[in-house]
Amino acid sequence: MSKRNKILFVFAIFYLVFASLMYFGLRARYNNKFSKSKLNEMISGKSVFRDMTNDLCKYQVLGDPKEVGNYVKIEIFCGGDKKASSTLSLLAIEDKTIGGFFKEYARIIGFEEKLFNEQNFTCYVDGKLLTDDMKKDIIRPTATIECSVIKTNEK
Repeated sequence: MSKRNKILFVFAIFYLVFASLMYFGLRARYNNKFSKSKLNEMISGKSVFRDMTNDLCKYQVLGDPKEVGNYVKIEIFCGGDKKASSTLSLLAIEDKTIGGFFKEYARIIGFEEKLFNEQNFTCYVDGKLLTDDMKKDIIRPTATIECSVIKTNEK
């Protein structure tokens, strides 16, 4: 064996040992550390650094999803000229009910879901007044949700 062949042989052995250790080490770490619950927590959890808001019209999701026919549009009118228009793909939403859509929308935008009730919002789903019973129904793809503030007369 020539000197060059010896060097290549030793390099090949070290490379195989290193690659094997890397493969089996990462595989063992994956099996010990990964869990579906941690993944769901990471994906759908709220960050402590997140900018939470009380203004439902502060943020909006711009653009249309690439998936045709499997989305929901939501328009929120906050009074005056403040408006937020968003379109969300139903693929990204695990709970396909109307209530589940509102919960996921609130998580994405960064506000508490209860603000819809606290700030006197009235919502319509495809022109029908949204009730608490309807929130348990499956949301129709390409549905349009319109929410606006109820104006109360204060004396």
